Amino acid sequence: APGIPGISKHAPPEPVSLTAISISLSSRSPFLNLFLKLSLVAKLAFLPTNASKTFSSAVGGHLMTMGDPEVVDPAAVAAIIGNMIGMDPPEHQIYRKMVAPSFTPKSIRNLEDGMRNKVRELLDKVADKKDFNFVTEIAEQLPLWVLCEMMGIEESERPKIRDLVNNLTDASIQQDPEKSMQVWFNYMELFKMGREMIEERRKNPTDDLMSVVANTQVEGDQLPAELLDGFFLLMVIAGNETTRNTITGGLMALTDYPAERQKLIDDPSLIANATDEMLRWVTSVIYSVSYTHLTL
Repeated sequence: APGIPGISKHAPPEPVSLTAISISLSSRSPFLNLFLKLSLVAKLAFLPTNASKTFSSAVGGHLMTMGDPEVVDPAAVAAIIGNMIGMDPPEHQIYRKMVAPSFTPKSIRNLEDGMRNKVRELLDKVADKKDFNFVTEIAEQLPLWVLCEMMGIEESERPKIRDLVNNLTDASIQQDPEKSMQVWFNYMELFKMGREMIEERRKNPTDDLMSVVANTQVEGDQLPAELLDGFFLLMVIAGNETTRNTITGGLMALTDYPAERQKLIDDPSLIANATDEMLRWVTSVIYSVSYTHLTL
């Protein structure tokens, strides 16, 4: 079917042979050996219903290393690689349940008017420009605003968070070992901001997401410091980057397939389904991993 499959109807993806993929990876890439191992598998079969016992988000280590500073500050490393997306059930459900009320349809609807106003504000700023950078002026601005509103981050702090997040996401792509200490300083700065917010919310609770996390207890104890660090990191980086990439990739797709864009212009009722389709179509993260206990 022409255009982006799924705006009008969904179609099952065609099977892909890993042995037919041509890809260029640096010899320094931490993913090279993994890809070569996967490319030797002639056929990938669907796993049985007990696959959840096979794959893990917590077991098997990580494909990234934090470098020398991990020896100096192991607690920080625990925050970076041990947050909620690095947990398996039942631990994962405990922490997911903690934040779930802030992401219900009702809670998100409460943000809708503010989001619409923010979109109008961003579009008004570029309306008279012949050329502008969509990523920096639109796509990175909106999710950062939404997340900061949910977390209760002051307007004055948001440019600093934006710059730190951009530095860290750029570093994750470039994998430059010479910048490892600068990356570490950026992490420490984000941790400092998060810890100061947690301390303030424990003294003066509010109704924002950071207050919920700061004052939640599990089995009578407050959440450990490294998990609080990891939560703040997860929100401002993972929640921000994925949405920014989806917005950007969605625009690129509609530009590449103008007939699909015209469908949305002619019938705005398709936009909700188009949003779901963009989530499927766009690669919103560079990589995401589930580890297996099986030997390939």
